[in-house]
Amino acid sequence: MKRNLIYAFVAAILSAVVVGMIHISIMPILITGNALKNGTSVDVPNEMTLQAPINQIAFSASPYTADMDVGDVGMTGPMADMIYAQGWLDVSKEPMVFEIPDFGDRYFVIPIIDRWNIVNGYIGTRATGSQGGQYAVVREGWQGDIPAGIETITAKTDEVNLLFRVFVASEEDFAAADTLRRQVQLYPLSAITPE
Repeated sequence: MKRNLIYAFVAAILSAVVVGMIHISIMPILITGNALKNGTSVDVPNEMTLQAPINQIAFSASPYTADMDVGDVGMTGPMADMIYAQGWLDVSKEPMVFEIPDFGDRYFVIPIIDRWNIVNGYIGTRATGSQGGQYAVVREGWQGDIPAGIETITAKTDEVNLLFRVFVASEEDFAAADTLRRQVQLYPLSAITPE
């Protein structure tokens, strides 16, 4: 009898550990799945909620201010000295290319975040410099050629999130920063005409 209780106790603990491990291991994909569904559930980009159809970018309409509700900017914990843009890419069939203008001395960062919530690459002042360039987000295992001059970032999942942050020194600086970030272009690799 005592032995059966010990076995039952050990089995219950092991079951709890296994359930906990499963829960911990699948939570990122469930959370980002919800973010993907909600973030792309619009027909046109929405500047207030930072939602955009898949393979498009939504640019925030204004910088965050203290009198705004966080939900108004589609961002958890926005910073007052940054403006945001966001988009989900589907790279399951072909790579997506984005072209960045020269940001000069303005700080910017674009992490490429997969569905496991892991950053697969960074583009920005500290990681790649502020000069312009082209970057292809490619699904791991994709077979094909990327034209010379385009840097490759390998994604571990079919969908990735781009979360742009661009520094704004003041409200007066918003227009200049906004104009610069809206020069970012996004297109499928197949849209590039071979020379």
